[in-house]
Amino acid sequence: MHKYMPFLKAKANEFGAIKSLSKERKKLVIPFFDLPMKKDMDASTLKQSMEKVSRKFCLNMKGVPEYFVDDYDIPNSILIGGRPSYEYFAACMFAQDLCFNPVVGIDRTTDRNACVFTPAITEVVKSRRIALRVSGEDLISYNLIRSDILRLLAMGDGIYDRWVLVIDNRVCKGVDAMARSLQIKAFCTAALADYAYESIVITGSTLPPAAGDVLSTNSEIHLVRNEIAIYNNAISAFSGRHVIFGDYTVVSPDYSDSDIDPRNMLNVTAPKVVYSYEGKHYIVRGGGIKTHKRGFKQYNDIASIIIAKPFFRHGNSAGDLYLVEKAAGLGSTVMPGSILKPTINSHISFMLDLL
Repeated sequence: MHKYMPFLKAKANEFGAIKSLSKERKKLVIPFFDLPMKKDMDASTLKQSMEKVSRKFCLNMKGVPEYFVDDYDIPNSILIGGRPSYEYFAACMFAQDLCFNPVVGIDRTTDRNACVFTPAITEVVKSRRIALRVSGEDLISYNLIRSDILRLLAMGDGIYDRWVLVIDNRVCKGVDAMARSLQIKAFCTAALADYAYESIVITGSTLPPAAGDVLSTNSEIHLVRNEIAIYNNAISAFSGRHVIFGDYTVVSPDYSDSDIDPRNMLNVTAPKVVYSYEGKHYIVRGGGIKTHKRGFKQYNDIASIIIAKPFFRHGNSAGDLYLVEKAAGLGSTVMPGSILKPTINSHISFMLDLL
């Protein structure tokens, strides 16, 4: 039975992090991917993106029994051939001989949700498992959205019989963990009275999209992970139920580089590395890459700091081995993007061992 669900953008570093997991860990993880949104995306560029993403699933997901894919970040208004773009993604996956678990939500258009129950997508689905994703705003009252949820459940009757209820807290930094857990308990208790969900996933992240919101340059912080407190407080109400812990690893769910001109990226970038341990994110941030005398080598300096910490997990994962290598100054230059693959891999490995 799966015990951990990392929520990831369907991008190169995230795929690489999964691919680098050990065979044993791949069997235990059940990733949840969000298709990435890019600046000025239209139907043409979205088609190209989905074709590329499906090939990445083919190349990187061998050994992972199953995974969910959602288009949460893609505007429902972008249609491909007059149909929801989610259908086109399914066709791309079908062409690669791949299957995935689909996702519906009450915040989607009627057509977008309905397409999940049509042959265009059901032919790609093999496990008959589907996720219903709700956000923190939905937790205010189950009764307010009950009819919408029951409608989706009815549409899936005879098509999907393994429903997973995903409670997505998104960025939950500053959220009152006890109050939110009480909302989750009340919402899920009411939802379970209507339908016997196969499992409940509780996910979220304490990481805001901008690192500057939690620490300044040339500093470090041990950030308490509020998503863990919310989960621990909520699960007491679900004894006997299969409840899965989820998180957004070391990347904020609201992070997007689509609004930053690539030509200006280095002008606004300071090295940042996130390393998770014992309910906290240890975050180290350097100075501006263009202005600091160590430039990109700050990543090597930060790696040296991390591996010297008592909580560093020597040799526990490909990601940890990468940090040891960089601390020794070995290999290629570390870039703002290339640090993500190993640190996401380290985080996933850690959570799988912890749970």
